Amino acid sequence: YAGIGLLRAFYVGAMAGFQVPAGLIAERFGGPLILGLGTALAGIGYLVAGASVGFAMLIGALILGGLGSAVQHPIAAHLVSQAFSGQRSRIALAGYNFSGDLGKMAFPAATALLLTLMPWRTATMTIGVVGLVAAVAILAVRGGLPSHGAQPEAAAGSPVIVGPPQSGRGFPLLLAIAMIDSATRMGFLTF
Repeated sequence: YAGIGLLRAFYVGAMAGFQVPAGLIAERFGGPLILGLGTALAGIGYLVAGASVGFAMLIGALILGGLGSAVQHPIAAHLVSQAFSGQRSRIALAGYNFSGDLGKMAFPAATALLLTLMPWRTATMTIGVVGLVAAVAILAVRGGLPSHGAQPEAAAGSPVIVGPPQSGRGFPLLLAIAMIDSATRMGFLTF
């Protein structure tokens, strides 16, 4: 159990420690891009974990996955709050958080099912592939997501008005990402 706790500590430590830097990086390069790249890095972390040949490699894979997962909370929550204003923002953030909780239930169950059908390494790599598919989806629709990067400048004294996203695909995608992100972490580390 100490080994499992150590693995979890490396993953969660990397994820927690990189959230603020991830937000700063997103301010410079844009939230949707960094969200997609971080999701890809998390997926790669799971692929490496499935291919690991020792404890040290598994720790490295989990640190990679933690770094990739770190982008999700600061960036996606900001994108949701940008896409909706006032009371709608509160409701949207509640839905976003609820989807993450659904993921905490759904992915461990799916992982348990995968583990009855295949070895743990294959199941872990399958979860990594799901992460990569999610990353491709994020990068494909990122033009429809509000940017976390530089905002247009307003004339002195006038407010900056940011319009809604260009398509209706961004918010459901963010909900799915939140669910997948949270669920894969909890599902993998449970087993």
